[in-house]
Amino acid sequence: MSCPPGTVLNPRSFRCVRATGRRAKQLINQGNIPDYYAGQAAPAFYYRSPQRKTVKQRIPAYQPAYGGPAYGGPSAYRAQALQRQQAYQRPQQRPIEPPCPPGKIRNPASRRCINQSGKIYQQIFGTQQPARPPSRQDLHRTSSEGRLRLPVGSAAPAPLGTRPAILGWMAKNCSNQQDPITGKAFASADTTALQEVIRLHNRTCTLAAPLNDHVLAQHVSGAVATIPGDRNTHMTLDDFKALRDTMRRTNPAYKLPPRKHQPPPVNWRLYIETDNRSGPDFMSVMYVDVAKAIRVGGSVQYPVNAVKVDLGFLPRTLTGGLCAPEMIVDLVQRLAASNRLLTPVAGGWKPIAGFPFRKSDWSGADAYDKQGKLCKALAKALATPL
Repeated sequence: MSCPPGTVLNPRSFRCVRATGRRAKQLINQGNIPDYYAGQAAPAFYYRSPQRKTVKQRIPAYQPAYGGPAYGGPSAYRAQALQRQQAYQRPQQRPIEPPCPPGKIRNPASRRCINQSGKIYQQIFGTQQPARPPSRQDLHRTSSEGRLRLPVGSAAPAPLGTRPAILGWMAKNCSNQQDPITGKAFASADTTALQEVIRLHNRTCTLAAPLNDHVLAQHVSGAVATIPGDRNTHMTLDDFKALRDTMRRTNPAYKLPPRKHQPPPVNWRLYIETDNRSGPDFMSVMYVDVAKAIRVGGSVQYPVNAVKVDLGFLPRTLTGGLCAPEMIVDLVQRLAASNRLLTPVAGGWKPIAGFPFRKSDWSGADAYDKQGKLCKALAKALATPL
């Protein structure tokens, strides 16, 4: 190893230190280097390695050429590099994107989910959207202050207040004038009953107690709960949260009616592949709707609206641990085949064993430990009876 002039080699760290510095004096006192190096230039065998030539030194002198920059000059070097960069075009690959939550839409430029009531949405699509959802202070204001209208796609319980205040809120946020379950008109209800009104995500309003019985009956039969009066529209997670919050006003220990364990729809399929979304080091794991598959050439692709349950990513190159990636994929496939990978919950299905996983979950010093814990959790779920 060589050191620049005026420095000596530290035999402990194999680094070059100043010959007149504090560290060199310590090494001399400890007998690690001779004292005649102190305050002197480095010996002959400590020489400076020849420096690499810079770009300007490697390129010949300026030579004018017809029809363009100087041949062989620095500008020609940059022009050639720019041409090579422009000639290389990265293939346009759009990953499979999960659907945006209710009340949001994907920005076609940034591919991010944006609020339909925000300024960015208005700048892109040029349409005036309803105002933001009401805050906690808005829910406790009187109707004379002007309540905000909830945007389409969100659900909320009626505010606690006087009867005129609740009726004013319902006039702006409900599309129906009577309960679709009991058939009673809201205008004839008293204050106690009106404080149990729930506005669902499609602007249908109903009462909490009849809605709870409606959901319980459908969950016991194994069906997915639907909007009262609309069998083709399923209740969303926001709808169930509004039901839970309203019922807990009178019963703090209330829990949503559980769903009967059943398999997902027959047109759903478990998808575990290395694709544009996952990259070469991971595998995308999700449930997709095969009825929405698109055939491009000789391959089958699934658009964004075909993704029903996103389970995240599994490592593909994380080998050497107690559980190989192939074993995890086999366990996941066996759990899906035996209807154990998804658990029916209010509003949809919930995956087991900690899914969904992000790519960052499989990085770091504990990646192998996480892989082993996931393997044990999957094996335990496969052996546990339903």
